[in-house]
Amino acid sequence: MVKAAERLSRREWRHGGERRCLERLRRADPQALAVISLVADRCGVDAMDLLRNSRSQAHIAAARQLAMYLVNVKLGRTMTDIGALFGRDRTTVSHACRVIEDRREGAFDQEVDRLELMIDGLAALDDPMPEPAHAIAC
Repeated sequence: MVKAAERLSRREWRHGGERRCLERLRRADPQALAVISLVADRCGVDAMDLLRNSRSQAHIAAARQLAMYLVNVKLGRTMTDIGALFGRDRTTVSHACRVIEDRREGAFDQEVDRLELMIDGLAALDDPMPEPAHAIAC
């Protein structure tokens, strides 16, 4: 997990820290990075926009909230760890999760369900293939 102390400072971010941030996240929590990238792709935003420390446009903030929610629900990361990943406080993550839960109805709920299934598919790719109980003769 990414610890809060590992977050990039705003100064580092402005001076080419985006690449370092992605590399650090890729090493520390590749599953979370996969979820962030999936949400960014489905929402039509850049994954780096979701990780930036600054406030952003409403559609980027909504995508960030969705990514935080899915990292919590599907990957089981703590709100403190998610806050560290996104450069936010754990209470911001808690708020994001409540906002997404409140919005879960109709078409939005169906889209969240689709994303959850996609994340389950990603997790299945990470799991090693189980050994067969017995050999099959061909």
